[in-house]
Formats: sequence, C-alpha cells, structure tokens
Amino acid sequence: MTLRNVHRVTLLAVVSLILSACASLPGCKTTEPVVEPPPPQPTPVVVDEKPVKVEPAAPQDFRVIRDSDGNERKIALDENGQAISADFKFEFDEADIASGDLRALQQHAAVLVRNRDASLRVEGHCDERGTREYNLALGERRANAVANYLLSAGVRQNQITTVSFGEESPIDPGSTEEAWAKNRRVELVYE
Repeated sequence: MTLRNVHRVTLLAVVSLILSACASLPGCKTTEPVVEPPPPQPTPVVVDEKPVKVEPAAPQDFRVIRDSDGNERKIALDENGQAISADFKFEFDEADIASGDLRALQQHAAVLVRNRDASLRVEGHCDERGTREYNLALGERRANAVANYLLSAGVRQNQITTVSFGEESPIDPGSTEEAWAKNRRVELVYE
C-alpha cells in the first residue's frame, strides 16, 4: 500500500470516528433524513341528523288575579294553565274531605312541592248553625283535615298555616240550606 493510500484510509477512519461520535451527541445533525410524523388530522365530527325534540316550557304555577272586590290574589294553576279549585265544601257538622276534592288537593300539593318558597293559608269556615265556639272548633277541624292531607302529600309544615273563621265570613248570608252549603267550606289562600 502506498503512503497515499494509508493517508486516505487513516483519514477515512478518522472521519468515520468523528461522525459516529457526533451522532451520539445531542444537537448533532446527521446526514440521515429526519422523518417527522404527519400533522394530526382533525377528528371527524358525526352530526346526528335526527330532529331534536324540544320539550315545552314548564307551566306557570301561579297567576295573580283580581277578585270581585278588586283585590289581587294569587291562584295556583294546573299543568294546562287552568286555575285549580281552592274552595272545598263539607257536609253539615263534618270535617271529612270529599273524594271529589282529592284531585284538586293533589294538584295544590304538587304546586307547593315544586315551589318550596310558596306558602298557603288554609281557612276553615262553617254555616251559622251552632254556637260561635263550636263553629270555630269545627272550622279548625276542617282546615286541619285539608292541611294534613297536603302534608301527607309532601308539602312542608312551614308552607302551611291554618285559621278558623267559624261562621264569621259567610259567602252567602242567607239562612237557607243552599246558603249553608256554600258556607261550609275550606278556602286555600296563597300568600
């Protein structure tokens, strides 16, 4: 081998050593092509083409009305926006709730359960027969019967107050069976 070839082989060996040493160092560029990963592809969005069912808004539970005397009062509304009866009749000398009144009382209970900040006054009334004291006690029993029904349906105690007016606030001041039947009642008054 000639001296020139020895120099070439030696030079080639030195260059190879330098390149291999450089490749192991951080930041050293090599002649190998760098393969970069492909850019991320956006995730396909699947659109549900089914029609969206829109639920109707919840009904309003209360409305303020003016009574025949021009006074404003709050009434409860059913799921169709109709006023729920707030007047419950009783038989003579009885404090039992009529079965026909249970649906309306259930609706009042549902309104009160949905609206825990709402309060209700349960007013017991009687006809004019009987002593004042007896009628106050009977009006109280009637009011308590309605209040207890509402409590059993989930209404909270702090939402209900009861009061008895006895015979003091008749709807009809007459002294007939028809007038007495109107006056034997419990009225629910939202406050």
